[in-house]
Amino acid sequence: MRTIQLRLKQIAKLGMILMMGACMSAGAGLFGHSMRWKEEMRLHDGRVLLVERFYNLGGYPAPDARERRPLDETITFRRQQQ
Repeated sequence: MRTIQLRLKQIAKLGMILMMGACMSAGAGLFGHSMRWKEEMRLHDGRVLLVERFYNLGGYPAPDARERRPLDETITFRRQQQ
């Protein structure tokens, strides 16, 4: 009975260590990251366009790299309703 409790404690500790490691690596940005923003753009004739940009970044291309590699980028232009 004592060995079963000791084994369960060891398994619980291992589980906690693995969860902490997963949380730390997610915070470090090892997984993908995306950015999205909108802004209005006024044309020379007074019309207003709504510009949406979506930028999806992947992981780092090399261990010593500072910037992530871009996976895809989407820019959408829509005419603003007056």
